[in-house]
Amino acid sequence: MGARELDQEKAFLSKDVWQLRLYSGDSLLTEKLIGGAVISLILTVLWKLSRKAGFFLHALHRERAGWAWMISGTVRLAVFEKTMDGIGRKMELVFVLGMILAVCMFEARSRR
Repeated sequence: MGARELDQEKAFLSKDVWQLRLYSGDSLLTEKLIGGAVISLILTVLWKLSRKAGFFLHALHRERAGWAWMISGTVRLAVFEKTMDGIGRKMELVFVLGMILAVCMFEARSRR
């Protein structure tokens, strides 16, 4: 998330990772490999998170845990931000800070 804030995705690739032209076009092989590695990492994280969905939903609805509500709110904010074209990096910063706060809340809860 911090690398995205520093525009690092533009430093290594000529096209966006999610654009099909990066993989089917005449891009360099190194760019294709970097893009594939990034997408593989994202899919791996999503797969691991989906395996913990029961824990998250239990914390969200049964325990009313603050960290779960913070994650839910920041994900909704990110979806809203991406649907509104041109809101800018300020909303992305709020998303990142919300996720960091959720991790801190979870860690504080688990240490009690």
